[in-house]
Amino acid sequence: MPAVNQYPTPVFFGGPGGPFWKSFLYQGPEYKVTVSAPYEDGARDRNLDSTTGVHRWKITYAGLHEDEQAQLDNHNNSAYGEAYGFNFYDHRTNTLWTNVHYESYKRGAGISKSDTQMKS
Repeated sequence: MPAVNQYPTPVFFGGPGGPFWKSFLYQGPEYKVTVSAPYEDGARDRNLDSTTGVHRWKITYAGLHEDEQAQLDNHNNSAYGEAYGFNFYDHRTNTLWTNVHYESYKRGAGISKSDTQMKS
């Protein structure tokens, strides 16, 4: 498994250095619950699949320079898209998340926009 560097968050936020984002949205935690088939009386069992839940971040960039876009592209490529996990520093909570994976990575028209969605 290749070693993937920490996600390039801006140094201003305590990260390793990366482009400043246009928007930063935290979504989570989301818990997955398995619901059983109904019993004769109509009741169902509900089982929590994990007590940690899934945390998501959506980061949008605009006005990127070529070298900034290349930094994001290279990070996504080093993780082979969704395949390999990496560390992500959430500046709002001062938390270093481990084993974070890309959910999606889209480049916008031209080289000035990019959207990243990640989960842990």
